[in-house]
Amino acid sequence: MSKVHITLVGGQPAPVYNGILATMPDRVVYVCSNESREETEHIRNEIVIESEIIEIPPSEMQEIDIAVRTLFDKYNHDELTVNLSGGAKLWLVQFYSAFSIRDDALLFFIDQNNRLWNLKTKQSSILNFNPDKLFTIQGTPLHDFRKISDYNDEDDAVIPLIERARIFSSSEFNRLCTLLDDNFDNRLKNMNNDTFVTSKGSYVSWDKLTEEVEIHLIKGYREWCNTLSSPNIINLVFHSGWFEYKIASLFRDRYNDIRLNCLFEAKDMQTKNEVDIIINTGVKLIFVECKTKLSKITDIDKFHSVVKNYGGMGSKALFITDTPMSGVALEKCKDNDVLVFSLQEHLHIKEDLYTLLDNELNKINKR
Repeated sequence: MSKVHITLVGGQPAPVYNGILATMPDRVVYVCSNESREETEHIRNEIVIESEIIEIPPSEMQEIDIAVRTLFDKYNHDELTVNLSGGAKLWLVQFYSAFSIRDDALLFFIDQNNRLWNLKTKQSSILNFNPDKLFTIQGTPLHDFRKISDYNDEDDAVIPLIERARIFSSSEFNRLCTLLDDNFDNRLKNMNNDTFVTSKGSYVSWDKLTEEVEIHLIKGYREWCNTLSSPNIINLVFHSGWFEYKIASLFRDRYNDIRLNCLFEAKDMQTKNEVDIIINTGVKLIFVECKTKLSKITDIDKFHSVVKNYGGMGSKALFITDTPMSGVALEKCKDNDVLVFSLQEHLHIKEDLYTLLDNELNKINKR
């Protein structure tokens, strides 16, 4: 008698993969539709277990009934587990109806909190969670990122200085360090040292080898000048890296696996999308978008799409800004299951952020 695992495959491969690891069968039967065939192949390539794929239409009741009865008769004398987490609703109903009559069969469902529920005993257990494997089985591997541990006390020390420069003249600072035109951006990517200058005479000189950035800002008759140095100074000064690191640091007391500047790669090796911060909570991922100010409301839609495409249904989306969002933006975030946190609206930032996560993290996403 073999250990056979039947798993229904829909658009979310994570519960399918985790269900196989939780049961460790001798043979896996993947039940999928033509639309979920690709997800099935991704999972099958990652798990070296004898398997077969059965394609069933999602809404043809008679064909579903025939396929279920065929599988029931074929594996009726084997040790059986059935994962009902994915696939079409009609599949779930038919498979549960057929296989639940076997007292020795384990029928289960894995929810968005990575909890496996035994549908007969109503008992549950938390499964192991591997974010890198999640990205791989979804066909969206994480190409590159920075660990929070890559930063040190020297990096921490320059954050207040970068903030002071921005406060002194946000327009000049943004021109030189944040909203880089194509010329500045290409030079920053391809040269080891250079100087950017504005029409008002403000400038930023940077050197990747010495890990130094000199910021000289002019505002009317006043000037602000300082030379900053740290192992990650280039990444911190430019493209709002300082703000992303400041936000990531808020989570240090609670989570160990915090990743910044997360790059997802397309098949042609070009960067397809970048996520500011991804946090592994141990049971699910939190995707964090960081902006000092939300300028384009369409950024919310884009962020929501990225989280669902790369993190799956169980991941949480958190949009953190420095200045408060508008009422329309807040509504759009609510409609898209995106959590919102504005630094300027909270006196006790870290405590209030943790309270938000405690209240929201285990809730099931609507879509």
